[in-house]
Amino acid sequence: MDYIIDILIQWGPWGMFIAAFLAGSFFPFPSEVVIGGVYSLEKQQGVADGSLMWTLLWTATLGNVLGGVFNYGVGMLCSEEYIIRKFKIKPKKWEKSKRWTQQYGFWGGFLAWVPFLGSAITIAQGFMRVNFWLSTLTSTIGKALRYILILMALGAAF
Repeated sequence: MDYIIDILIQWGPWGMFIAAFLAGSFFPFPSEVVIGGVYSLEKQQGVADGSLMWTLLWTATLGNVLGGVFNYGVGMLCSEEYIIRKFKIKPKKWEKSKRWTQQYGFWGGFLAWVPFLGSAITIAQGFMRVNFWLSTLTSTIGKALRYILILMALGAAF
């Protein structure tokens, strides 16, 4: 895994996009490590500026949102049994995700950034046919805010 992370860091914003897509989908992947690595590498090379922060924000958010859209599609296309079995979602977490989705609908997208739970939420939204555009909008806002906070912390740390 460290080898893959190192390669993605070397790829800069494109690597960030790929890492964020994986993190946004049901694949467990540490996009925070990649965004920190890309920022640190660019800073060492003397090219880290405000435009880098914006580039990382947009590539990370877009990749992460598209990973969530992928999950939504999985939820729409797959049966409940298949989802639980193939994506290794614990039945208890799956039921919680469905209840959450029934209660909050597209608003649940605001928490699609939460590790592990976010994937279950986006899959459940697709499974339950929650409005795609509103789910994507709320998910985008939540994920963007998360990456803004991460980038603010990186800017303060370096």
